[in-house]
Amino acid sequence: MRSAYDALDTARKDWLADKLVVHDFAYSHGKSADLTTDAERVALPPVVHPVVRIHEETGRKSLFVGRHASHIVGEDVERSRSLLRELTESACQPPRIFTHRWQVGDLVIWDNRCVLHRGRPWPTDEPRILFRTTVACDDPDNEWQLSR
Repeated sequence: MRSAYDALDTARKDWLADKLVVHDFAYSHGKSADLTTDAERVALPPVVHPVVRIHEETGRKSLFVGRHASHIVGEDVERSRSLLRELTESACQPPRIFTHRWQVGDLVIWDNRCVLHRGRPWPTDEPRILFRTTVACDDPDNEWQLSR
């Protein structure tokens, strides 16, 4: 998402600089079918994030969009959804994509702050084990830190 941001023209970067986007699990899962229960919608309410985020360690800017991004705050919902789809589709074009070809013993690590990712279909007769580890930052107000 860093290189996707870098590829934007200056006018688009300037326009997006202070925009906020609503990320909504129910929106993203409601596109193809209602995959959310009432309990899931309560547990995963919409949240607001900047469209452009700055990586704490590198200072690099990146887009923070994807399928959960519902709309831009203060903008026409349908027009902003169209823009968010355009940004996401552009971000997911060569050379900004990577498809991992799994082999036994592989370990894949990514920085969730600046990478879009998704699972792909795999042979259902092959076992698959996933362990997720989330590393919380040192910020004492970080909700991951508070839940320890």
